[in-house]
Amino acid sequence: MADAVVDLVSKAPRFQPGGAHKPPFALVPIADLDHFVPAPPLYAWEGLVPSGCVTLFSAHGGGGKTTMMVMLAVGVAANLPLFGIQTRQGSAVFFSGEDGAGRLRYQLRHLCRHMGVSAAHVADRLFLLDATDDPTLFAEVMTAGRKEGKTTS
Repeated sequence: MADAVVDLVSKAPRFQPGGAHKPPFALVPIADLDHFVPAPPLYAWEGLVPSGCVTLFSAHGGGGKTTMMVMLAVGVAANLPLFGIQTRQGSAVFFSGEDGAGRLRYQLRHLCRHMGVSAAHVADRLFLLDATDDPTLFAEVMTAGRKEGKTTS
């Protein structure tokens, strides 16, 4: 298997800057990294969640994803550490395609009280988006008795 991969890579056409064929993605230069230190990224949750990026957190159902991510959103909005790891204060958007507004509000109230944060204090930096009434991007469908995902656009 490894030999097949090496053979495939060795036969691939080489990108030539300014050549006739432009790659579909930007080529990231790396030759200077032995002598150049790029600026470190900013993190909303130090070392774990980069700032300014959409971050997907996934796991099996019932594993606590929503609870943990709402806690992180509160931590970022209130500038509080989460599990002893520093957050960087900023705005947080929590997109839910599974739990509706009622459940999100209930959970946020409970978590804010537990974390010692007033919901009013973070309301201008914490945004909950409920996409459960209109799953515009993706829908669960049954096909031959099996659940599958299907894009809706």
